[in-house]
Amino acid sequence: MRMLGCALLATAALVNAIPSASALNPRKAHIGFKEADICGIGSERRAGTKRAAANSRDDLTKRAAQEWREMADRCRNLAQWIDPEHRSVLLTLADEYEARAERAERS
Repeated sequence: MRMLGCALLATAALVNAIPSASALNPRKAHIGFKEADICGIGSERRAGTKRAAANSRDDLTKRAAQEWREMADRCRNLAQWIDPEHRSVLLTLADEYEARAERAERS
């Protein structure tokens, strides 16, 4: 009986000594940016701008253009702080947002 207890104890010690699959094959966390990083929460605005309700179609297009420009500004701001690999993506997005703002102003 004593021999069986020692054998079970030794077996349990060996089983617990084996590392888990995640310890043997660790995965690195993906650190990058998401669209939420450049979208903001919606309360940011430029100095000197007023927030007003859009009561006409002209006001709606101006507001849409302003929002696209704010997104472009956020992209450019974030591009200053992020690694070069993602910087070009952000600057491309900023150019696209500026183009959308121009289209919104023209319509």
